[in-house]
Amino acid sequence: MTVESLIELLVSLCQFLDPETHSELLLEILTFYLKLGDPSFVISVFAPFNQGKSTLLNAILGQKILPIGLLPTTGAAIRIKYGDKLVTRITLSNDEEIVENGTQILENYTILDKNGKMRDDIKSVEVFCPHPLLINSIELLDLPGSEDERGQSNLLKINLLMSDIVIQVLDAQQLFTRKEKDDLQEWVIDKGIKTVIFVVNRMNLLEPEDQKQVWKRAVGFANEFRLNIPNGISNIYRVDALPALKARLKQDIGGYRNSGLREFETELQNLIAIQKQQLTQKRLLRLPVIARKLREVLEEKVTEIKTLLEKIDRDYQQECSKREQRARELNKKFGDSIKSCDDWLSSFGKNYYESAAYALAQNQFRNWENNVLGRDKNNVISAIESWVNAACNEFGHSKPSNLSISFPPDPKVYLPSTPASLGFWDNMADLFSGGELSDRITHNYRVDVVNAYLKASASYLHDFQDNAVSAITSYIHRVKSNSVFVPTAPAIPDEINSMVIIHNAIQEKINMLISLESL
Repeated sequence: MTVESLIELLVSLCQFLDPETHSELLLEILTFYLKLGDPSFVISVFAPFNQGKSTLLNAILGQKILPIGLLPTTGAAIRIKYGDKLVTRITLSNDEEIVENGTQILENYTILDKNGKMRDDIKSVEVFCPHPLLINSIELLDLPGSEDERGQSNLLKINLLMSDIVIQVLDAQQLFTRKEKDDLQEWVIDKGIKTVIFVVNRMNLLEPEDQKQVWKRAVGFANEFRLNIPNGISNIYRVDALPALKARLKQDIGGYRNSGLREFETELQNLIAIQKQQLTQKRLLRLPVIARKLREVLEEKVTEIKTLLEKIDRDYQQECSKREQRARELNKKFGDSIKSCDDWLSSFGKNYYESAAYALAQNQFRNWENNVLGRDKNNVISAIESWVNAACNEFGHSKPSNLSISFPPDPKVYLPSTPASLGFWDNMADLFSGGELSDRITHNYRVDVVNAYLKASASYLHDFQDNAVSAITSYIHRVKSNSVFVPTAPAIPDEINSMVIIHNAIQEKINMLISLESL
């Protein structure tokens, strides 16, 4: 993968980062991107306040360029670059530039106030110095104390991320506090900055025997952080910064050598030369750390998406179950209504046989058909269709054609013939029987008339039953053909497809990041 494609990958992954939650990771990515194309080779000096950072830099440069003193001083990052003459340039937050010869102006803009606060109107501080070490874009960076307030801590982190070499200054009188270890781990090592060298200052203030013990401890600790130092070059040096500065100012060669500065400068120049030969590759060593952090963030994102998709799926399955349950309920209600209809048809003889015959006899059959049988028929149809319509409305099915039970043709009544008059002998017999014969004939005739109406009624009701059974059978078939009681699946939420696409895209990026972690 080319450097350009790496940058494209990192930029594309920033869209998944939250500016607030992942502000530090975004800062790491930005500084990594800027550092890859930065022609400058930056050496940062890192330590708590008053451990000799500025004094060490002054000693290296051979003159008192940076403010030094017993009290904490440096409140801003001071970048020292090559220039034809000693010049200081202060850039304010409104982009106004203040340029003066020398470095006296630093005391007005970079020294902390009596409350230990830095100025809030400083954008950058640059010192241009004609020192041979700074030729070929070498820059020295004097950082504020590492125990400073949050604003300066952020400043420290940004500048450390832009460093190629970090020099950690240690105080021999208080070697490696817990905070120093934590800051080094969090701000440097964990950010993928692997080239760290240690300078033990103020060993000259200790007794010779104490110096041996302190040096032994310092070497043991430094070995734990020997991550990207070439063979043959140490990652820890003893430099008594103040004696070294005094020796340089007095041009005291012996004092310069005894202070340890000469050895340190020689090894530092060797390390710079080696690092610059493979500068891009060395800077890319931070990539696995960034890739791991990005992967962890993206894996959290994938987990979030999976959790959300699982919830959506659970909700979807629950909705499917509800629909299936509802379909079963409606289908049962429909079946119950058909059963009720069958019971109704089976009870015709009991409910309508005589009333239909009576209506025929009273010439009120049409009224009976509409208001009695028709009313009950409509109630039965309405009950059946109500469950079908409910299912169609809930599941989005098309409704089958209406259930229609037609009335048969009007019943035909075949009345018996009116009885003929009695003959002579029949009249004589009827006379002697007290009219019994004529009464019997009349009664029989009336019975025959009633039976004629009942027979017509029974025939009509039988035909109606046939019509009803046929219509209901056909309707049930139409209901089944339309799959009325088969629930339709609920609509799949629109966001699922986009979430799946994002999930797959992130997973692909995760796989790419895993390969980068092994670089």
